Amino acid sequence: MQKEITRKEFLKKTICLAACPLLFNTFVSSCGPVGDGDSTNDELVTPGGSGNLLRIEQSHYSDMKVGDKKALTLSDKKNTEIILVKSSEKEFKAFRPVCPHQGGTIDISSNQEELGFCLFHGARFNMSGKGTVGLATGKSLLTYTVTHKDDHLLVNI
Repeated sequence: MQKEITRKEFLKKTICLAACPLLFNTFVSSCGPVGDGDSTNDELVTPGGSGNLLRIEQSHYSDMKVGDKKALTLSDKKNTEIILVKSSEKEFKAFRPVCPHQGGTIDISSNQEELGFCLFHGARFNMSGKGTVGLATGKSLLTYTVTHKDDHLLVNI
């Protein structure tokens, strides 16, 4: 047997259900793109010449020290966002800043031991891109291959 609800309870629940998607969309759209607020990212990358390879000029990563991470927006057709990490003196890693749990934006952590955290539910990711805390524990961020070529990096998107 089902419990009857009052008209007031029905309206309250209906209004809440109708308002949730509107509030969610407002929240998500207010987050904006990942980045450090640096407007120079507009011309950050030029096509590498073979479709999925995008070039990052040396001036955008030469000041990075081992363990540093930087949010970059690639100027390809999709304005692809990445988190670039200097993993050793000669190696870089790149991650897609989208949480594998529900697609939330990953923001860079100020903690040197941690890559970042999801703005939706607070999942946290280590420097290898693996979820360590929260709803993405054990899941990994999408990783892009990064190679050196002459005086720039190539990111395989």
